Amino acid sequence: MTTILLQPMGAVDVDLISFLHDELGSLFGAVEVRPEALIPEAARVPGRGQLAGGLVLSALPAPEGAEAVLGVIEEDLFVARTNDSIR
Repeated sequence: MTTILLQPMGAVDVDLISFLHDELGSLFGAVEVRPEALIPEAARVPGRGQLAGGLVLSALPAPEGAEAVLGVIEEDLFVARTNDSIR
């Protein structure tokens, strides 16, 4: 059986987590919801009003005891050099 870990990053609507838990559970089997993880302050880019995606990804805990971990966040992310026309 595949186990998927749902990892809320920062404050995430509980209804969204519940929906994802139910939907992923019907597709993959076991789903576990982890406690909220903090978003690193270093990931915040004030001039853009966004979070640096790589730094958020680095803060995502490893999927110990599971096949995969899905980070869930309700903030806007960007990846450097993929949308340089937006400054």
